[in-house]
Amino acid sequence: MPINRKIMGVSRTRVFTGALTAAGTIATSGVPKDVCISADGKNVYVRGEHGIRMFSRNTTTGSLTSLGDFSVADTGYPASICISADGTSVYTSRTSITICSRNTTTGMLTLAGTIASVNSGNSMCISADGSSVYGGTASVLMYSRNTTTGMLTSLGSSSSSSGNRKIIISADGTSVYSTNSNADNFAMFSRNTTTGMLTFISNKSVTYQNPKYSMCISADGTSVYVLGGNSLSMFSRNTTTGSLTLLADIFPTNDGRFISISPDGVSVYTANNNGKISWYIRNTTTGMLTFNSDMTTALEAESMCISADGASVYSTHTSAAVLTIFTRS
Repeated sequence: MPINRKIMGVSRTRVFTGALTAAGTIATSGVPKDVCISADGKNVYVRGEHGIRMFSRNTTTGSLTSLGDFSVADTGYPASICISADGTSVYTSRTSITICSRNTTTGMLTLAGTIASVNSGNSMCISADGSSVYGGTASVLMYSRNTTTGMLTSLGSSSSSSGNRKIIISADGTSVYSTNSNADNFAMFSRNTTTGMLTFISNKSVTYQNPKYSMCISADGTSVYVLGGNSLSMFSRNTTTGSLTLLADIFPTNDGRFISISPDGVSVYTANNNGKISWYIRNTTTGMLTFNSDMTTALEAESMCISADGASVYSTHTSAAVLTIFTRS
């Protein structure tokens, strides 16, 4: 959503063009894989090869200050990280899931528990209501979440996906989608919003090979975008059934690795392996994307996140142990 501000009793909304300006880099821990930001905008967490680098964030400027590293026993690469909407829990995974409690005042993490040998490293996501967590590599693993303690209870798994690299969930909690890195399709699930259980609907075919890297969904739930290296597919989504209709395929040449959409829905960005961040303008009525420009970072981009206020973008790089900070205008 746009930023709402009150000036002399009049409510004003900040409108973003979507343009990014590089605001510097900051060191991370080991080879950085995934990055997430708390909903309150106060902290950024980067999952690296050896653990989590914790940062406090200036909510006015977007600048970061290191809070140190949180070590995890489950080291290595790749790895993923996600944070609950209430900000009390952080989850990271590779071959097991590490459950962290977050101090919502300081942003510091403490170990709450682990779930061993689950092979969940490629992706994780958490429902907006905080009641469910999903992860997995060869299948989608389902967990119910205790919204008080943050602890997870297994609900089993779905074997309908094939080597997923990215799992996403709609804001209304009714749909889950998972990329299939070993097939020319991605998996669609309906979600029981009471139990968190997933029901496989179908695999959605794409016109290019292996949509394996990333996907994202608009906050209003009307659009889904699937990235497969040098291919980007745009889908409209039926907000009642969760079904998808292909709008178009575009074929950028930037070897995309991660795709993200701004909270206001007007901008889509891809982090690319050739050292560029690509910016697309989104038609908020149709969901169609129009390429605007590339920004060169000179580093292989791996993942990114956008602050809830829409003012900051952060991108990790596999070729250097740094996080690039962008301001969004």
